[in-house]
Amino acid sequence: MRAPAHSTSRDARPAGRRAAPPAADSAGNRAAARFREAGLAEPSASDRPCGVTSSTPAHLYVIALGSNRRGRHGAPEAELRAALAAIGGVVRASPIIATAPLGPSRRRFANAAALVESDEMPPELLVRLKAVERVFGRRRGRRWDSRVIDLDIILWSGGAWASPGLIVPHPQFRRRDFVLRPLNAIVPGWRDPVTGRTIRQLAAQT
Repeated sequence: MRAPAHSTSRDARPAGRRAAPPAADSAGNRAAARFREAGLAEPSASDRPCGVTSSTPAHLYVIALGSNRRGRHGAPEAELRAALAAIGGVVRASPIIATAPLGPSRRRFANAAALVESDEMPPELLVRLKAVERVFGRRRGRRWDSRVIDLDIILWSGGAWASPGLIVPHPQFRRRDFVLRPLNAIVPGWRDPVTGRTIRQLAAQT
């Protein structure tokens, strides 16, 4: 039997081990994969928020925003813009639309949606969104009552998530035109992990 050959090179690496790819390249590939899985084109560097790059390990979230009361920042539209700044990590934001009130409230709503990058897991992001709501003056009351700001996690790049107090995708979003219209403006190709339908398809059915 022939003995195994041994390399005489000082640079030879032990058999069976591979050099680890650069961390930035690996994270960048993961970031690009997240956008592709959501049916999105990865934003250019100029489109990204400050501090967020393709090498930043992060999740993608779709957040729905709503308001139908004046707050410290002004009219509902101003509250939504201020909330986007407070959330941070916004890659894309939809136009703000006016929608009819639901339930006992008689005030029309301002609604929007945002695509956000964050390294937080869904429960962690939810805690932060609720903190933003409190800072903006949100007080829990009757369902559909007037509110200064309402922030909901609709989708995330990890697929489906269920934990106490949080279900993603949001259980009601498929039937809400005031959510689907803004979503369709920023992530029309994102597939609902439960139904397999794109946002564009869901919006066309409402």
